[in-house]
Amino acid sequence: MHKVLGFFIAIVLAAILPASAFSQGTASTLDEIYDAQKNTTNLHYDSHFGTQVEYLSSRGKAYLWFPGNSRIVKGEWIVLSETDNASSPLLMCFNYGENSYNPVTGQRGGWECQALPDYLDDLKEQTSGDMFGLARRSRVPFVLNTVPTTLQQLKDSM
Repeated sequence: MHKVLGFFIAIVLAAILPASAFSQGTASTLDEIYDAQKNTTNLHYDSHFGTQVEYLSSRGKAYLWFPGNSRIVKGEWIVLSETDNASSPLLMCFNYGENSYNPVTGQRGGWECQALPDYLDDLKEQTSGDMFGLARRSRVPFVLNTVPTTLQQLKDSM
């Protein structure tokens, strides 16, 4: 699902460039994907994690409302190409810090990338802006369970 090269690129680029710099990449699809994802609230659902809500800022910051957590998980996001080739697969990458843990992959901390089609396959809803104010919160609005839901149902529960 992800490759060492993707991790290397993500780490190097994230260290030296702001996320907004990636919208000026060489591949127009990279620009389009970045623009489509920035400043959005996304609802994901998959059988491993259940329902997750995440706000992706236009400055490359990510704010994750994860099932069972009482606090927002803060991190970074970036869209990358594995190579400079415009037809190369695109990757959606996240870094939630060294104290984070992915129970499915077993990875602790650092950048994790997945193929963009896999990321988008789990994306069930997307809306513009920070619908739940996740960027301004340290605590979640309420603890999510893992059952499928919608953004509106979550909003109505607040």
